[in-house]
Amino acid sequence: MTTLLTERRTAYLCQLDYVKLVAAFLVVALHTHPLYPLDEQSVLFRLLKALADIAVPVFFMSSGYMLFSACRDGDDQERARYIKAYIKRIARQYCIWSLIYLPISVYGYLSGGASIPGMTVSLIRNLLLVGQNFCSWQLWYLCATLWGSLLLLLLHKLMKKDAVTVLLALIVFAISCGVDYVQQTQAAQGSVVASLQKIIGVTIAGGRIMLGFVYLSIGKILASKSKYLSLRIAIPVTVVLFAAAVLTGSAWLGLIMHIAFFSMVLVMPAGANKERARFARKLSTCIYFTHMLVVFVAYCVCGFTFCYGWIMFIATAVISAAISVLLCLYGKRQPKVFHLLFG
Repeated sequence: MTTLLTERRTAYLCQLDYVKLVAAFLVVALHTHPLYPLDEQSVLFRLLKALADIAVPVFFMSSGYMLFSACRDGDDQERARYIKAYIKRIARQYCIWSLIYLPISVYGYLSGGASIPGMTVSLIRNLLLVGQNFCSWQLWYLCATLWGSLLLLLLHKLMKKDAVTVLLALIVFAISCGVDYVQQTQAAQGSVVASLQKIIGVTIAGGRIMLGFVYLSIGKILASKSKYLSLRIAIPVTVVLFAAAVLTGSAWLGLIMHIAFFSMVLVMPAGANKERARFARKLSTCIYFTHMLVVFVAYCVCGFTFCYGWIMFIATAVISAAISVLLCLYGKRQPKVFHLLFG
């Protein structure tokens, strides 16, 4: 890694870490529905939903950006080794957090009346193809990152041109949208659409798992094209696209808006306090992975209804943030354990 590359990564690191902290709280909002029971068609709901939907794409694009920023100056073998090491780390992290949430997942299935064989099949299917089980919804990010990274590694070995990556990312995004459309369509029994719905239902459940590759690819492209980005252009483009995405609900406009937003973040001015930025990054990761534990406890104590609404959002955000601060302090004493859990 060259000195120039290290300086370039450091220059972008601070704002990425601060934005990821905000994104972590937006993920909490996605899972606690602070506007419940507001009408989902209302402008306020659609506005805040579009804002919260930026969160996970930010994590994906940030991962892709940092991964390929770190290895783009090496030769092909160095890049492949770096990507493989990243895949191993994500796989290890996914296995650990899946085990942590496993008792909760088992509780969810058994309390819902599932049989042991049926639960086992669902657990394995969800672990490999969906990325989530009961009260572990946020883990789909790791599963999608794992599959997306594997595809990028294969693409790196076969076709290295950015144009191929962009084209494949667009195709995968179109397939993802198509899968979701099929799942939302009312189909007559015995029809082709109904058959497709059944196949999707017993495999990937929806098109979301494909988004890891899409947004990781965007991060990869931006890592090599960031010198062409302009804050003066990125800000108005992001604002206009955000408004259009809210008004239309278009998945494609949402994708373009997410790219514009992340591009804006990359060229935003940021403070030079690296330690504070690193702490923000660690805090965001801890909040992301632990907040559903707080939600589960609330579910057990207060029931399902209490798990939604602004009170639950504030309580989950505050408690998970407090737990995360303690975990970050613990990480200073046990850095290996912290790295194993949170990367």
